[in-house]
Amino acid sequence: VINANIKDEKMCNQLQVGIAYGANIAKARQLLQAMAEKHPSFIDVRDNLAKENGVPAVPVNVIKLDSSAVILQASVWCSHASLAFQMKCDLQENILKEFAQAGIEIPFNRQDIYLYNQQ
Repeated sequence: VINANIKDEKMCNQLQVGIAYGANIAKARQLLQAMAEKHPSFIDVRDNLAKENGVPAVPVNVIKLDSSAVILQASVWCSHASLAFQMKCDLQENILKEFAQAGIEIPFNRQDIYLYNQQ
């Protein structure tokens, strides 16, 4: 099967990660950008004007203030769609390691249950 409509093989991964409310957002952003840019499948899709204006190769934005985390989203471009899934898996594993080393907490949901004795 040949799809003549696909002319561009690159793909953008939207990578979301939650960090604790007390975590350093700037540090988390910097780590996410550095990890993504080091990945062998990463490509920089910025044009010269964007580079001159300081637009980051990997934009990282706060997209949600969730109940237990601040949700960051990194837009990471991959050289080929067939490599995008593995790139995302690699980055998620690296995030766990790098954030732990940097002291950036990735929170998880907790639930407290209170039992009352009604006699």
